[in-house]
Amino acid sequence: MRLSIVLKYLSITAFFIAIISLIGFKLFFQKGAGLDNANRGVVAQLQLPAENELGKELSSNNISNPTQKLARTTANRSETRSLTIGHKIKEKAYGLREKIIQGIVETPEEFPSEILDSLSHESDLKVSSLVTKKNEVSSSDPKVVEEEKGGSQPAWITNATSFRFTESRLPKIAIIIDDAGLNKTMTKYAINLPGPLTISFMSYASKLQRQVNLAKKAGHEVLAHIPMEPFNSSLNPGPRFLSTRHSDEQILKNFRWSLSKVPGIVGVNNHMGSRFTSDQRGMKIVMSELKRQGLLFLDSRTSIDTIGVKLAKKFGVPHAARNIFLDHDPSIKAIKRQLAALTKFATKTGYGIALGHPRKTTIEALSQWLPVLPEQGVLLAPLTEIVLNHQNQEKR
Repeated sequence: MRLSIVLKYLSITAFFIAIISLIGFKLFFQKGAGLDNANRGVVAQLQLPAENELGKELSSNNISNPTQKLARTTANRSETRSLTIGHKIKEKAYGLREKIIQGIVETPEEFPSEILDSLSHESDLKVSSLVTKKNEVSSSDPKVVEEEKGGSQPAWITNATSFRFTESRLPKIAIIIDDAGLNKTMTKYAINLPGPLTISFMSYASKLQRQVNLAKKAGHEVLAHIPMEPFNSSLNPGPRFLSTRHSDEQILKNFRWSLSKVPGIVGVNNHMGSRFTSDQRGMKIVMSELKRQGLLFLDSRTSIDTIGVKLAKKFGVPHAARNIFLDHDPSIKAIKRQLAALTKFATKTGYGIALGHPRKTTIEALSQWLPVLPEQGVLLAPLTEIVLNHQNQEKR
C-alpha cells in the first residue's frame, strides 16, 4: 500500500518536472532566436510608413501643409522604430561608435569609406534592384543637356537660385537633400521645406521633370545625384553607375546619360563612389565633362582618399565639399545635434555644407530648425552662393 502511494507521488513529481523543463527550453530558445534576429541588422534603418499610409494619415488630419504638420502626425500615431547602427564591428575598429551616438562627427576623415557608402545608400539593395529593372536603358541615349551656345554664363550660374543676401557677411549654410526622387512622397515633403535648399535628384529616378519643376518653383536649387562605384562591391549604386572597371568611353556615356536625366541642374554630387572618387582616370573624365557643360561639383566625401576637390581645382571646375552628415543616425535627437554642429562649424569658418536625406525624421527635424535659423545669426543659402564665395576668395 505504502509502495503504491510512493510510486504515485513519484510519477506526479516526474510529470511536473517534465512540464517545467519543457517551458524552460522554450524560453531559452525564444531568447536565443531574439538575440540572433537582433544581430542580423547591418544597415542603419528607420521603419517608415508606406507612402499611401502616410498620405491617408495626413488627409485624415486635414493637413494642408504636410511638412509643417509632420510632427503632429508622428505624435498621433503609434509607430515602430527599429534602429540598428550598421557595420558595428567596423565602427568599433575605427573607434567611431561613441562619436556616432553623440552626433559629433564632422569631418570625413573620421569615417571609413565602407560606412559612408552605406550611409549614402538610402534604399536597401532590393529597392535598388527594382529601380534598375524599371529603368532599363534604351538602345539610344537621350541627348545631353548642354549649356546654350554663345551663352555668357555657365550653366551653374544660369540655373542658380537667386539669393537676396549675397553681400552679407553672416555665416552661410547650405542643406543638400540627397537621394531625392525615388520616394516621391518624402521628396515632396522635402520640397515643401522653407528654402533655399539644394535638392539632389537620383539620376535614375522616374518622373523627374515634374519633381524638378516643383523644386525649382519652391525656390530650391537642383543637383544630379550620380551613382558611382563603392569599395564595397556588395552595395548596388544603381543603373549606369560610374565604374573604374569601365572604359573611358563607357564612363563618359554613363555620365552623360545621368546628366541628361535631371533637367536644370547647377551641378552634381556623388552617390556612394568611395572607389570611383579615388580614381584618377575616372574622375578626370568626370571633371572634363563638367567643365565642358559649365557645371559644379560637390564632393559628398564618402572616402578619405577622394580626389574630387583636387581635380576640380586642376580642371577649373567650380566645387565644394560636404562638411557634415545630418542623418547617419536617423533619430530626431541625433539629427538636431548634427544641425547644432553645422551651425557651430559655419560660425567658425563662415560657411557649412550638410547632407541629409528625404526621411521622415530628417524632414521633421529640419521643419523645426529652419524657421529659427535666422535667430542664430546664420543664413540659409543655396549651394551656388557658397561656391561663388569660394571662387571669389581663391581669386584674391
